[in-house]
Order: sequence, then structure tokens, then C-alpha cells
Amino acid sequence: MSKLIILRSCSGSGKSTHARAILADTLRDGLTCTIRSTDDQFIVNGTYKFNPRLLSQNHDRNQLLVEKDMKEGVNVIIVDNTNIKRSHMAPYKLLARKYDYEVEEVIVDNPDPSKVDLYFNRNLHGVSRSTIARQIKEFEI
Repeated sequence: MSKLIILRSCSGSGKSTHARAILADTLRDGLTCTIRSTDDQFIVNGTYKFNPRLLSQNHDRNQLLVEKDMKEGVNVIIVDNTNIKRSHMAPYKLLARKYDYEVEEVIVDNPDPSKVDLYFNRNLHGVSRSTIARQIKEFEI
């Protein structure tokens, strides 16, 4: 079994928590699994330091890590990004096709405008309320 799970939702919705639960279940089943997040590319000396100028480069780096996992035959790869627009998932889907991975899209807590404050209070990277509200508004089903 080779599966790429693409998590989708706004910041603070619980994607990373969901990813860790999938990881634990997958490992318990004796399969290999990785979680890949562009946010991880912003960690410098153990501290998250977002730099918008590096966003594109870090998305590319995350995609390279997913491809490396696929080449190594990791059973389940989880992409833990917001993936607000369908186009954000396209590079991962191309890799899945190339390496014969089944793709599963998972919307975590369907983005809800009434939950902006909840998402804001839960997000770990200091994403602003206005950015979260924009993510919800622009979310493509």
C-alpha cells in the first residue's frame, strides 16, 4: 500500500494533530509513515521563524522531501499544509501519479467563518485573524 494523504484546512484547524494521529495509527499497523509540512522548513535552531520571502522555496523543499519519501517507498506520506486552493495540491498529486501513490484528500474541520477566533487561538505559528479569515474565504472545495 502506498498512499499520499493531503490535509486541507485553515491555520489552527487541527491539521497537525490529525496528522500525528494518522502517523500513530499507521506505525501501529507496522507501516512506514512521514509527515511533511512546509512549516517545518521555517524552523531554525529549533525555533519557528516565518519569512514570506522563503515561502516558495520552502514549498519546493517540502515537495522534494515528499518525492524522496516516495522514492524510498514510504508507505504513507502525510502533507500537512493548508492547501487552501486546489492548485496548491497539484505538485503533490503529480508526484503521486509518478510514483504510483493513491491520493486521499482530507479536509480537517471544514473551514468555518464562525470559528476564526478558535482557529486563531489554536494556531501555533502566529497566523493573524485576518489571514485565517482570508484562508476560510478562499478555501476551494
